[in-house]
Amino acid sequence: MSAIDIKDLSFGYGKSPVLTDVNLSIDENDFVAIIGPNGGGKSTLMRLMVGLLKPTSGTVRVFGEKVPTKKVAIGYVPQNTNKNIDFPITVGECVATGKTGLSPKSDEVKAALERVHIGTFLDRRLGELSGGERQRVLIARSLVCNPKILFLDEPSNNIDVAGIEALYSMLAEFSETMTIVIVTHDLMALSHKVKSVVCVNHSVHYHEGANLTEEMLHSTYGCEVDLIAHGVPHRVLGSHDHTHGGCCEHHHHEV
Repeated sequence: MSAIDIKDLSFGYGKSPVLTDVNLSIDENDFVAIIGPNGGGKSTLMRLMVGLLKPTSGTVRVFGEKVPTKKVAIGYVPQNTNKNIDFPITVGECVATGKTGLSPKSDEVKAALERVHIGTFLDRRLGELSGGERQRVLIARSLVCNPKILFLDEPSNNIDVAGIEALYSMLAEFSETMTIVIVTHDLMALSHKVKSVVCVNHSVHYHEGANLTEEMLHSTYGCEVDLIAHGVPHRVLGSHDHTHGGCCEHHHHEV
């Protein structure tokens, strides 16, 4: 059964098209990475899947139900921007907001924290945690509704290399019992974890398996790229190319 089925979808902001004529099917229990350049429509596509945006045309269905829907439990973890991390809230209180009527010390909250391997964090302040630990709290928050599908937008932001590896290993375990869809720039860390890749640059292409070939990257980013630093795609500049135009990101990280 398809976990996600998108038919003839287009979307834009005003007169500016972002995604055009998208057709995409994602199987149940798939672990999918959505990749592509900034501004290409990755996060927009995810918001359309979740039901936070309404397509200009076409349909999005999750387990056969047109989104937004209350018939299918969907978990969504937006980008972690580190805003308001000093807000005086405990881990248990944060996780409990994922489902109406939950107590911060309920068995459901405790079980969700155990699933993300921070079962002892219930009474800790959210602001005391590292970036990776806070991300696990937000994932636990999305798990208390027992979702059939979990969406995560840039889940490796503000997490160190060891934390990223542990995070993706955990998500790979989750994909045995639910569908996982993530938006990411971190291609190298994902290459041995995900089951398929969706390349997005205003159009959308699905690739079964996670082998990131030069052809895939070139067609997605519109230029030659190398995977350096932590798997972030970098444009390969020719001997006479000193511009920063085009659709490729230019990140500067020490290796």
